[in-house]
Amino acid sequence: MQQTQIENITEALIGLSKASKFPYLKNIASQLQELYAEYRVYRALYDTGSIIAQETDFHKLLRQVVDKIIIETGAERGIVILLDEQGEIDIELARDQQQKDITCPEDEISRKVVQQVVTNQQPICIPDIENASEYRRRKSVARLKLIAVVCVPITYKNQLLGLIYLDNRSLKNVFNARTVFLLTEFANQITIAVDNIRMRHLLEKHNNSLEKMLRSKYNFNAFVGHHPSIVRIMDLVAQVSDTEATVLIEGETGTGKELVATSLHLNSHRRKRELVSINCGALPETLLESELFGYVKGAFTGAVSDKRGKFEVANEGTIFLDEVGEMHPRLQVKLLRILQSGEYSPVGSEENRRCNVRVIAATNKDLRELVAEGKFRNDLYYRLNIVRLTLPSLVERRSDILVLAEHFLKIYRQKVNKPYLSFSRATEQYILNYNYPGNVRELENIIERATILAKGQQIEPDDLSEEIRANFDGGQYAGNLSQLSFRDAKAQVIAKFERAYISHALAETRGVIRRAAKIAQMDVKNFYNKMTKLGINPGEFR
Repeated sequence: MQQTQIENITEALIGLSKASKFPYLKNIASQLQELYAEYRVYRALYDTGSIIAQETDFHKLLRQVVDKIIIETGAERGIVILLDEQGEIDIELARDQQQKDITCPEDEISRKVVQQVVTNQQPICIPDIENASEYRRRKSVARLKLIAVVCVPITYKNQLLGLIYLDNRSLKNVFNARTVFLLTEFANQITIAVDNIRMRHLLEKHNNSLEKMLRSKYNFNAFVGHHPSIVRIMDLVAQVSDTEATVLIEGETGTGKELVATSLHLNSHRRKRELVSINCGALPETLLESELFGYVKGAFTGAVSDKRGKFEVANEGTIFLDEVGEMHPRLQVKLLRILQSGEYSPVGSEENRRCNVRVIAATNKDLRELVAEGKFRNDLYYRLNIVRLTLPSLVERRSDILVLAEHFLKIYRQKVNKPYLSFSRATEQYILNYNYPGNVRELENIIERATILAKGQQIEPDDLSEEIRANFDGGQYAGNLSQLSFRDAKAQVIAKFERAYISHALAETRGVIRRAAKIAQMDVKNFYNKMTKLGINPGEFR
């Protein structure tokens, strides 16, 4: 039977019971009302279970569940509160009857009620605060004009994770034992989701404290940014720096492979010796061989004296072989020999020499693919791949883009004597919107150029490179907007702007949607819908 049919029948029976002719119908109507109320409770729980089963986004799930709770209980406001590891409260979501987010929800709760539930871990239900002497004289109750409050704990594996808090400022007796039962069941249904978000918060805090420790202990000033992938790289560098392990650094061009190699060397016991770098892809085979292993007088025309190779110069220190995947197979054999025994022979000599060098190699190619294609020796790959560090591209750590941009601005405004130079808000959106095929190196070049060209005290979009401006103004249609209708061209430019703006807000809040919406002065639901429509993943900014 449909919900509306049950309501109609109940109302009809109540109407009939008022006639003296049918007084017995009053009991039937009362029983039916009771059954209908129970039906609504279990129906609400069923609907919530369906939401949880289908919705994978925690914030969207929580929003739907709280909206459902408000409807079913007659509450005016519903608030989900989480506890951090110190037991401090953190409001995760606050909604009203209009299914809108509440601004400044921290000032909209009775802390006395919240604290009692935290302390006792038992539900509290106050149908009419006027009849509750313990609460009616509280200043917060008077200020908030509370009439009814109910609050239940959210627990998981005997641990208090948070609370669900409802109140009403218009009606008495809207909350009862059935409300407590319903909220408790709601809490039980969302415990796993709440525990997941709580663990994410804890991991973010752990990530921040780990980053601070690594920077202070290992002087990782070269690693600019706070993205978890960068913190993981710092952690790995700290673990392997002071060992003899050969390290293979993978990453696209411009991601900072040489910076990682430098950090590995400076945090090792070899730091008082040389760090020698050579780009294996920048030299032809014969010249690279001479550079790496040296040569003796008379080895070839022009060899008028002996020359030390990079391995000899780096003895007792570290050698950094950049773009090692470009090395000719014949030289790969000689490199393998050094890695296995420490022995090598200079060009033109049969003398075996020894060196004690730590090898750090880097590549922007997939060496496994090169091995499969027969372009790189399998045994050499495994010798190099003792410890592998994979650096993320800049778009994979998008939340660090503005951090890096500010870092480079600080450097270059000192060089060009423009100490008060800053980015305009529009420029930040352009910078954040670009995908940087050249990674961090390209971003640095863009900021250097803009710093030089800026005429006022702010870097404006016109000071940026043509590539970054064209990308923002229409991507693949840049320069050809006139081929589109005015409406389509306008929609395209607006979409680019919205993507940049919302991405910027998420970057500032490390992917926390509620806070990003507050920055944008948008309703959280509208912000979320816009973000989803644009295909923006908040996880990229955490």
